[in-house]
Amino acid sequence: MDKIKTRPAKTYYRIPILLIILLTSCYYKSRPKEQENSLKFGNEVLLNKHLPELKNKNIALVINQTSVVNNTLLVDTLFALGVKIKNIFTPEHGFKGKYDAGKLITYNDTYKGIPIISLYGKNKKPTAEMLKNIDLIIFDIQDVGARFYTYTSTLAYVMEAAGENDIEVWVADRPNPNAFYVGGPVQEEKHKSFVGLFPIPVVYGLTIGEFAKMINEQKWIKTPCKLKIIPVKNYNRQPFINKKWIAPSPNLKTDTAALLYPALCFFEGTTVSVGRGTDKPFEIVGSPYHIQFKKYYENNVSMTKYGFILEPIMFIPEAKPGASNPKYKNDTCYGVKITPTKEALKNPDNFFLLSFALLNSFYNEWQEYQKISGEKLQPFFNNYFEKLTGTD
Repeated sequence: MDKIKTRPAKTYYRIPILLIILLTSCYYKSRPKEQENSLKFGNEVLLNKHLPELKNKNIALVINQTSVVNNTLLVDTLFALGVKIKNIFTPEHGFKGKYDAGKLITYNDTYKGIPIISLYGKNKKPTAEMLKNIDLIIFDIQDVGARFYTYTSTLAYVMEAAGENDIEVWVADRPNPNAFYVGGPVQEEKHKSFVGLFPIPVVYGLTIGEFAKMINEQKWIKTPCKLKIIPVKNYNRQPFINKKWIAPSPNLKTDTAALLYPALCFFEGTTVSVGRGTDKPFEIVGSPYHIQFKKYYENNVSMTKYGFILEPIMFIPEAKPGASNPKYKNDTCYGVKITPTKEALKNPDNFFLLSFALLNSFYNEWQEYQKISGEKLQPFFNNYFEKLTGTD
């Protein structure tokens, strides 16, 4: 019998070793490319590319708790780098994002010796005195992309004040969780307010930087300002799911709530609760009078509509930070928890179709409850509803 010829064992070891070296080499070669293609917010781009331009300038920041770079507040990073920050301006909900919606804020406070000035109190627009000796204003706040979310109104007033005082504005751009579609009624002039300053639809499909350019170029402010946008890097307009979501206001706790907010905010102008005072604001809607949803809850009947899963629920709103006196406080409400599916995202009109279907359902139940109980409920719609829709 012929002997089977074999190679020395050490030769066989060379093959996996060479393979490991090759794979490791490919991995490390690919890493810079992956990092290069990763999403970077405007504030990160600012720190990487524009710091020399801040030298010897007096800076005012328009920021809140979302103004974070790599888990560090932008103001802390700039402060540590020796940038001269003279004022911090804050929008609705305050510097830490803890105040209730609509609560006027007055500060007599500082952060690391820097004065904090509220733009949601006595003044919604910086005064000439507040901007004295300021060379540059940097705006870095996470927006939601809905017309009635007031951070764009704050941006407009800041830009107008800057134009009047010959100060440049930089906007550190950010992803908009609702930049993947345009929808909802368009604002009419007679319904203009701080929750709707401009003739745009509810969802306008622009990042905060693009919106700033539109404000300037459409001359929506009396005195346009010198404007520079620090762009987002490697951003597409798909629904923005942020695993490190920082709530831009107390009741938008999740990225799902941010997606649902533009369509569910209409309920704020009705007798229906959007879940303020619970752990799921703007992911649930309900009221004490929806008899049908109560039956669905008792019988555990779920449903799907327009690509959304509607899970019947019972909830009791309680006083919480950011919702000190919620609608139906300590009362039992019946409604649905809303979960969007991929089908819902394929046709963004579904968000408003669902909203109007639910509005109709609650309105009918409001009428039916009064007939059955003989109880007179408060009017279904309040004056705030037309401010939110922006139209008759």
